[in-house]
Amino acid sequence: MLDHVRGAVEADDAAVRAVWAAVAADQVLAARVRGAFARLKAEHRGDRDEAVWLLRITRAGRQLAAAPAATAPGPRRERPATPVEPEVVLSVAPATTRPHRPVVPALLFREPEPLVAS
Repeated sequence: MLDHVRGAVEADDAAVRAVWAAVAADQVLAARVRGAFARLKAEHRGDRDEAVWLLRITRAGRQLAAAPAATAPGPRRERPATPVEPEVVLSVAPATTRPHRPVVPALLFREPEPLVAS
């Protein structure tokens, strides 16, 4: 399976995009393909073409993830009207103000006076 995924990642054409759409429809197969993506990343880690493979694998992963969204939505079914529940309002206690603290005078530190030799 890894060889098939490697070939599909390398090809990246319209036929492969259709394959990703078909794979995305099956959750188990999509999970296996994502696992193959991880193995391909690990296989090419440290290789001189690592950046190219990461780009290809990322692009294929995006196509795999975006494939279900590209399908047309089916007919909508009418949902039965749900009864409206009364809105629950939680009251918050008013903010209390802290009593003002007394102003503390700023402390000034002075350099100690030099010792006088006696």
